[in-house]
Amino acid sequence: MDLSGYLKDDFLTIRFDLSGYGKSEGEDYEFQFQKAAGDVDFVIRYARKLTREKIST
Repeated sequence: MDLSGYLKDDFLTIRFDLSGYGKSEGEDYEFQFQKAAGDVDFVIRYARKLTREKIST
């Protein structure tokens, strides 16, 4: 089990691939900083939404 598996009961854990890496679409040579920053921003917004929903229930 990886670290996120150990933390999942006490913390919100999110694992993701930047475009062009891992199982995501694209190639790593197509890396663009602005696109990567947008990917990270999306993940942060998603985590905030999940956290708000969990706290309000």
